[in-house]
Amino acid sequence: KGFEKGDHSMDEEGMVVQLKNEMRRLGQFYRHYNRKEKLIFPILERYGHYMITRHMWADDDRVRTLYKGVKGMVEQLPHLEFQYLKKVYNHFESQCREMIFDEEAFLLPIAVATLHEEDWSAVAEESPAYGFAFEAKKKWIPSRKSNAEDATANREKIDGENVDRVSIHHKFGAGYLTLHEVDQILNHLPLELTFVDKNGIFKYFNDRIKSADMMFIRTPIAVGRHVANCHPPKSMSKVMKLIRELKTKKRSSESMWFKKKGEYVHVTYK
Repeated sequence: KGFEKGDHSMDEEGMVVQLKNEMRRLGQFYRHYNRKEKLIFPILERYGHYMITRHMWADDDRVRTLYKGVKGMVEQLPHLEFQYLKKVYNHFESQCREMIFDEEAFLLPIAVATLHEEDWSAVAEESPAYGFAFEAKKKWIPSRKSNAEDATANREKIDGENVDRVSIHHKFGAGYLTLHEVDQILNHLPLELTFVDKNGIFKYFNDRIKSADMMFIRTPIAVGRHVANCHPPKSMSKVMKLIRELKTKKRSSESMWFKKKGEYVHVTYK
């Protein structure tokens, strides 16, 4: 009420600080959206559900944009008419509630009916890389091992019992390397490496640091996804244009700078 009257007392200064802190906390919904888009969407796409993932990701981006607008206005308090902030916030809240309804009415029922236990297990294992908006009170324990655990166990078995199968030397460049040596080289390069094949399928990323520490988080669930679906709908046209020009040799590479987590990141596409 005091904001609307333009009466900024000491108590209201404290309210401004509290409101700014609450808006920053509210931003944790980004973690939920990221986990949804990068972990659940790729699995749904494997089962043929593309429409809901593309539409919902676009709606997620709209909610994020509205949040940024509200947060920017909150940061301007008390040098801003509260009535304007209230109007923008109400629109953001309305869109946010609509997204919650869409998730509960459409996304979750489809996911529950489609995903198998090993899919949910993979989501659970890779979720910490993105973080949680709310921590679960009780940790879910699957009744069987996940695909990732099976793969690790099988890999250890191969390394331990069938060394000849992995030790075969393959010709690379001007020499010969084992698959283990290639893996070690790629994982020790001082950069994050992502490989997309000629059909636009995201097939590989080097495993040099934990997913949560990556500048551009990638997890095994996304492997096998078309590169277009790895990006928000709003940037798809730019991504596909770049891929097309690289593929047709119109350009040999593209480099750009991003600012993320307070650091400048140099990205090169070749």
